[in-house]
Amino acid sequence: RNSGEALLKWAETTESFMVCVVPTAVQVIAEAGWRVINACLQLFLETNHAVSVLRSRVGQAFLTMLLSRAEILKQQSEETQENAKHMAEWTNLHVALWNQLQGHLLSLFPPLIFYQSHQRALG
Repeated sequence: RNSGEALLKWAETTESFMVCVVPTAVQVIAEAGWRVINACLQLFLETNHAVSVLRSRVGQAFLTMLLSRAEILKQQSEETQENAKHMAEWTNLHVALWNQLQGHLLSLFPPLIFYQSHQRALG
């Protein structure tokens, strides 16, 4: 099998995963509370190289889900001692994530102008 066929197969597999798995994950994360969100981010940070994972569409999709849900929880949470504890834990995990990503943000999220010039170059 040549590299073009392998790349096409990988793209098809990724697309299938995005269509079949991500919508279900979105539903689960959308209902999750602080404990689940914090546990997911902590597990992600402990078991993965964040920069490598976030180079993929799937990795970016899952991180976006977690960040979005955490922001919703922050806005909706009542000021209780337990919520304050969960938000402090989230803040620590969030800082740990951004510390890992520091120095890699432009390679992970290139500016729009990069995409436009790249498309023009391809014709």
